[in-house]
Amino acid sequence: MKLSVVIPVYNGAIFIKKSYYSIINQQLDDFEILYVDNNSKDGSLEKIKEFVEKDSRVKILIQKKQGASSARNMGITNAKGKYIYVFDVDDEIYPNALNKMISVLDEYENI
Repeated sequence: MKLSVVIPVYNGAIFIKKSYYSIINQQLDDFEILYVDNNSKDGSLEKIKEFVEKDSRVKILIQKKQGASSARNMGITNAKGKYIYVFDVDDEIYPNALNKMISVLDEYENI
C-alpha cells in the first residue's frame, strides 16, 4: 500500500462526508483512510461506519484515550502505507496535492 491517510475525529460528524470526498477526489491509486474516533458523542462514528460499509479502503479505529495526539498515534501505529498523511477531519486539501507529495517522496527516497 502506498499511502495511509490518518484522520482523527472528535465530534466531527458534520465534516465526515467532506473529509472522505477530499481524499477520494485526490485520484489516488493505492491508499487507505483510517478514521480514528476519539470518544465522539455527535454521531461521528455512525457516519464513518456508512463509508466503511461501502468502501473497503476506509477503516475505523476507536481511541478511548482523549486527545488528538493519541488518536493520531493510534492511526499511525495501524497504518499500512509506505507513506502516512495526517489529515484533520475539518481540513481541506488542494486537488492532486497528495499525488504530488507522493511523487516527490518517491523521487527523493533519502528524504
